[in-house]
Amino acid sequence: MELVTTQFRHFTQKGFKKLHKDEKGMTLIELLAVIVILAIIAAIAIPSISAIIRNSERSSQRANAHTVVDAARLAIASRGVSGIGADETATHANITSPGTGGQTRKITLQELIDSGYLSEIKDPYRKGTTYNPASSYVIVTRTSTTSGSITSDVYKYWVYIMPGGTGAPTTPYFNDTEESLIDEPNQTTAHTNL
Repeated sequence: MELVTTQFRHFTQKGFKKLHKDEKGMTLIELLAVIVILAIIAAIAIPSISAIIRNSERSSQRANAHTVVDAARLAIASRGVSGIGADETATHANITSPGTGGQTRKITLQELIDSGYLSEIKDPYRKGTTYNPASSYVIVTRTSTTSGSITSDVYKYWVYIMPGGTGAPTTPYFNDTEESLIDEPNQTTAHTNL
């Protein structure tokens, strides 16, 4: 048995050396083929990854707009419509007037932050910056309707969000966008960074 094992070991060592004696490595053609395959995989993967990142930034931007509106809603619910912000008399192209007896309030992000309804929100497009708290705001309209002896108030919210920080673009991410339209695909495409 030991003789067979010794002969097998000698044969395999001899055969292994002979097998690898003629092999000198990869040829240039094989190396080029590997590089071409890797380039094709990269050409497919990089745009896909870029699209995923862009979509996640857009989703984050929309979620932030909803957060701002929710903070304004909470402020109105706890303080009343006259308890925060200022009466808004300026005309906004996208905002419908509440009509006679209605009320329009403008609440800046800074007021929401100072009142504890909101923390600074990071800008997903401009890493390391936040939205401009003085220039970003929520417009709230209150319309009262009476049916018989019951009066009810209907509130609508519009959001305007400006990028902040040094060198920030001058185009808003959301330009008086009604709350129900925040998730529409074309609502964040007006900005050059989107």
